[in-house]
Amino acid sequence: MSDSDDDKPTILLLCLGDQWMRDKLDSDFRSSIETLLEKANLKRAKTLRGSLKYLNEHRPDGIIVTDNGVLSDDNRELLGRVVAFAQYGGTVVFSFCFASVTGFDQVKRLWQTSWGFPWTMSISSHRAGFHVNTSALRITADAVESNTSKDGEEKATLLLP
Repeated sequence: MSDSDDDKPTILLLCLGDQWMRDKLDSDFRSSIETLLEKANLKRAKTLRGSLKYLNEHRPDGIIVTDNGVLSDDNRELLGRVVAFAQYGGTVVFSFCFASVTGFDQVKRLWQTSWGFPWTMSISSHRAGFHVNTSALRITADAVESNTSKDGEEKATLLLP
């Protein structure tokens, strides 16, 4: 397989936050962006209109939400499209500036209201939660074992053959 741009996956970067967040992405995460560019075609959307236009005309291989701009009430329609993209097998990653510019209450509301997950944000590095999108992995729900820990935290284990 060649390394032409046509062979690379396309990733949509949603950068809807303030200009300083985009500047921080370009400066603080420059090497990460350059590494991604070696492996993927990156399309950057900076406005609601541009984001919706891109998603209406294309289906990216993945979406990276780079900041909390997508959480603005004005961007509710876009957030719904991002959630639907994941529900239909797409990969969505919240990364780069997202965690450092998003408050605990915003994150809790995002996971619980928009995604329907019982997740919360924590300072602890020992807790990790995830939701396995079985349709994206082409596995059945039987392959995911769910249980609740002693502290009430829901955990999931992917059972591989």
